[in-house]
Amino acid sequence: MREAVPTDERIHPNQNSDGTIEEPKRPVHPLPDSPLRQHLIQFEQALPPQQRRRPFETLSAWARRIQLDASLLSYLEIRYDQVEITPQREEVFKQQLDAYLLRLEKESTP
Repeated sequence: MREAVPTDERIHPNQNSDGTIEEPKRPVHPLPDSPLRQHLIQFEQALPPQQRRRPFETLSAWARRIQLDASLLSYLEIRYDQVEITPQREEVFKQQLDAYLLRLEKESTP
């Protein structure tokens, strides 16, 4: 019988005895071929740990939680429908992610 892990321990990173936070290790996967998908992965990695996508979160739930106002349709079409999108749509998506990071940076600067 497996011992149940309290929900809080699965969701939140562990705090070490010295007060530092230990982030759970994620497996390292090669980046996908799609530049748009690569951009989303790099976007997530640039976020503070508390805003990164949690293992159990859907893309939509994560976007709502961090108040990301980018349209995810382009990403979803490439990821799940293998649809080719126009370079203009790809650029708009990347600009929305970049604008979010800039806004986040400005908010954290005193």
